[in-house]
Order: sequence, then structure tokens, then C-alpha cells
Amino acid sequence: MNNFAISIGSIVSWISKALKLGAGATWPGEIALRINPQILSKLLSKITKRIIIVAGTNGKTTTTLMIKKILEDQGFSVLHNESGANLLNGIVSAFFTNNKESYDYAVFEVDENVFPTLLSYLRTKNDELRTTIVLLNLFRDQLDRYGEVDTIAKNWLTTLKKLDKETTVLINGDDPHLAFIGKQLNAIVSYFGLDDKTQYIPKMQHATDTIFCPSCGNRLTFTGVYFSHLGDWKCTKCGFTHPKATLTASHVISPLEGVYNIYNTLAATLVLETMGVDKKQIQKGLINFMPAFGRMEEVSYQEKNIKILLSKNPTGFNESLRTVLSSKQKGPMMLLLNDRIPDGTDVSWIWDVDMEQLDGYRYPIIVSGDRYLDMAVRLKYGLEKMPNDKCQMINKSLDEAVIQLTNVIQKGETGWILPTYSAMLDVRKILTGKSIL
Repeated sequence: MNNFAISIGSIVSWISKALKLGAGATWPGEIALRINPQILSKLLSKITKRIIIVAGTNGKTTTTLMIKKILEDQGFSVLHNESGANLLNGIVSAFFTNNKESYDYAVFEVDENVFPTLLSYLRTKNDELRTTIVLLNLFRDQLDRYGEVDTIAKNWLTTLKKLDKETTVLINGDDPHLAFIGKQLNAIVSYFGLDDKTQYIPKMQHATDTIFCPSCGNRLTFTGVYFSHLGDWKCTKCGFTHPKATLTASHVISPLEGVYNIYNTLAATLVLETMGVDKKQIQKGLINFMPAFGRMEEVSYQEKNIKILLSKNPTGFNESLRTVLSSKQKGPMMLLLNDRIPDGTDVSWIWDVDMEQLDGYRYPIIVSGDRYLDMAVRLKYGLEKMPNDKCQMINKSLDEAVIQLTNVIQKGETGWILPTYSAMLDVRKILTGKSIL
């Protein structure tokens, strides 16, 4: 049954790519799992050294790509679900992309809901496989699918507590929920965090998910906040405090703009250092790092420079806006809002985005996507100082909106696109002519 499922998965992957139906990132794995639900156990035997799992709401794709690229620079063979397909079918499909006999490492980004399932599967089926787990952050994202942050954190803790001391868990200590999880584990636990007061924001954002102590329920005291609930915190009632970080922002230089990318760089660096990769080699790899699709990806379209920043939840959108506003590369902006299954069907989260940051933005703003009217209304209420001629570019057609954006980008400017997930796939196909999935 294993060999049959593997053969069918490989054939489906080949047909998908040969006929240009996609990258073969999901359906080969989906079909193989339906034939044999235990196929992953067989496939994981191809990994000879270690499996690295990266989980969190934001930053998974960039972090895993950093780890993969630097390991490959060291001459290792690495399996990676690089298309961002992070459900079980995407992980299984990754094995069919190159269909090698073995790999030194597997580096997987994993969906928040799938994460406990994969860990349980690894623990019961592959006790001999060494594992490193990275917990990046937990924010509200697709409430119709995931539920509240507390629910995800509880599910993670239940599974992670079953891990033994052979597993390494690397945690963002600036996230109170994740730090609380780390305190209760038997595994080898290390923390990373910014520890950089210059990055504090003036006040708490609307998109703040964790302000109460996960240990006793008392309101946390924040010395400073980087974004959302990530910051320097403590509980004055029960004594639960921010853990000491092994790696901080003073030890790394992020190759990408944005505070959130400093976290991604910290996570990737700590993974590699715990595996014994030389620090100079890590830094060399980061300097030459190219961003993943849609994550600060730079595209040249009709001789115009365009950057794409995936913005799929309140925290992520806020940080995208912060990145644009602080960047030296300014220019027109396009906001794309969809409500398809990969995005979450409830778009009310846009009211938790601090759109007021854009008040007075002197470049044109274009709005498109399936729910373009919802985004236009949000901007109407948020941008009191925006000149009318700068905020009237509203277009239901994405193709026409891209033309509008291209036309208003002046010489020396950069156009910025902030899309939800499915909108990112759509606009990227227009700009590059290629599908990802």
C-alpha cells in the first residue's frame, strides 16, 4: 500500500507540473493520504538527520526558507514545503517534488491547527527521528477556522507536554502565551526575543491578543511593546515573567525590512546555531537571502518596481503598514481584500487594523479584491486627512487595478501591494505569469 500511494503521488505531481496545472504542492499528497493515511510514516524515513518544524501565525514561510537556504549552503540536502502548503497534504506532497531517496534534513512550515496532529504523529510513529520545533507567535487569524488564540495555545500545550528531552523547542519569549507553554515542557527549551527598546511602539495596538497572564489571569504589565502583544512583559500578581533569551536582536542583522523579519531572522539563526552551523556561515547566508513569494518579494513589472507584503490578519497588516511607512522606498499602495477559504470568510478583522497610520499618506491608494467595498469603507472612516484624489481608486477588477497601480508609480518610486493570501496568489500570477500552488 505504501509503494502504491507513493507511486500515485509521484505521478500526480509530475502531471500537475508537466501540464502547468500548478506546482503539485497539495493534490499529490491529498491523493496519497486518501490511498494510505499512514503514508507519512514511510516518507519520513527518508530524513536521515533531523526534522525542523516551524509553527506560528506569521513568519513561517520566511523562517523556513532562511533555514533551508543556509543548510543547503553547507552542502546538505533539504526537503522543504517551499510553496507554503502547510497542511498534511502539502507536507506529503513535498516528498514528491524531487522524489529523492533520502534527505539530510526536512524543514516544514506547519499550519496552526495541523501542528498538534503532526507532533502526535511524529511522537507515536517516529520516535527515533530527532526534532527541532520553532514557535514563532500566536495571533488572531481566520477566527472562523482557528478560533481564538487561547484555544490554539491550549491545543499546542496539550501535545507539546508529551515531548521528551530528545526534542528541542525554540520559543519566541516576547509572546506571553508561548513563554507559558515553554515553562511547562520536558523538552530542551531555548528562547529568542528582540530586547531592543528602540523598536517599542508608542502605544498598544487595537490588534492586541494577549494582555492577561496565561498563568493566573491577572492583567500583564508591559514595559514596552514591539507589536500586538509581543514585548517586555511580566505579571505582578503571580510572578510569571519574561524568560531570558538565548538570542536577541543585537546578535543578528535581518536581511529584510520590518520588525517581524527580525523575529524570523532570530528564529532561523537560533535553529542553525543549535545544530552547530558556524555563525559566520549563518550571517553569510542571511546577507544573500532572497525573500519568499509574497513576503517582501520584489517584482519588476512593466519596468516598475513593486513589492508584495502578505497581510492576512490584523497584526500582520499593521506591521506591513509600519514597514511601508518606515521604508526609504515610498510609492503608491494597493490593498487587496479577499474572503475565500484560505483568507477566512469573515473580513470584520480589518476594523482591528490601525488604518489611521495611513492618514496623510501622500501617495495614491488603490483598493481591489473580492471585498474591495469593505476595505474602501474602512479607509473612508480611517483617513480623515487623505486628499480625495488619492483615495478614490477603487476597482473590482484586479487586472485593471494592477494597471492603475502601474500607471501611478512614478520614476524612482516603489509600488506596494498588501494582499490577503488568495489575493496574493492572484496578483502574483498577474505580475509574474506563474502559479504557486
